[in-house]
Amino acid sequence: FHNRSATLPIFFRDFFRNLDCRAVAMAAFTVATGNAALRRQPNLQISAQAPDKRPHQGKWRHGTAQLTALFAVAAACNLGRRRKNMLAEGRRGAMQPSSSRRHRSRVRVHQQAVAREAVATATLAHHCETRFKLDVSMFTPEETRDRHVGECGGPPEVEVVSEVLNEVLAARGTIRVPYNARKIFENICNPEENRRIFDRNVASVNLRHLIEEDKVANTRLFEVSKTGRWNLLGVPISFESTVLAMEDWRKNEVSFQLKKQGAMKHMSGFWRIVPVSEDESIVFFYNEAVPSIPVPRIFKKFAGHIIREMAGSLLEDMRQACLRWNAEKVEDEA
Repeated sequence: FHNRSATLPIFFRDFFRNLDCRAVAMAAFTVATGNAALRRQPNLQISAQAPDKRPHQGKWRHGTAQLTALFAVAAACNLGRRRKNMLAEGRRGAMQPSSSRRHRSRVRVHQQAVAREAVATATLAHHCETRFKLDVSMFTPEETRDRHVGECGGPPEVEVVSEVLNEVLAARGTIRVPYNARKIFENICNPEENRRIFDRNVASVNLRHLIEEDKVANTRLFEVSKTGRWNLLGVPISFESTVLAMEDWRKNEVSFQLKKQGAMKHMSGFWRIVPVSEDESIVFFYNEAVPSIPVPRIFKKFAGHIIREMAGSLLEDMRQACLRWNAEKVEDEA
């Protein structure tokens, strides 16, 4: 019968190709049961108008109705089964993508991972380039301990180290505080505590994004954007800067370098916490910058005064924070 199905209408061809045998069996059983009941009632009148003239007509109509019911039940069961199979295949397709779709997904994930690694590598390489225009090799922890002469808890000691014939404006400074060096470094690297430390000179923290973390070298590289506010010679100044900041947890040092130019064409520096004893430390700060607009030589001394004031202001914020932490520690112990 299947070989001749091509000559049948499309509906019957699909019907016989996908016939549900269980539905047919159930319908046939229903028809047989109905015929048996009909035979047990020979006087059943199918037509009220002529019961005796054409007795076979009622049986024919009855059989035709049952046959129609048979095909209707089988078709309904068959179409229901096909719809159920189509839905199941759709769910399996959604849950289990094809091999080509899985391959494209894996390729896309791999490309994104390679792109992120390339960006991180390029950023790290940019940060590891020569960051300082002046020679900072003499700024060692030993030199820091020997050079600072003030008492513990005293005001910052800042000096300008710019070269007269160089466009670089640079300053270095130190403070000696009665607080543990490691705890100071941890507070500097803590975003919330860092904001508290420099709240006087930082209007907002716009971005702090971790680019790479090296657990072997114990370093972390961040992209940080801040909007600073200063009051220099009675004039309020505000500007935004984005830097790459490297935390070196072995050296207790945070170095930074300007990522994109703005008011400054170049800027770099570092914070270094030098331990003196268990509860005493020296905080060293160095910063150098090259303005986007060259500073005439006659104003070089004035520009040096400005950068010294800025470095002294940051160190004073750090000194006040260390004194506050020490006072909080004494209160907690009491």
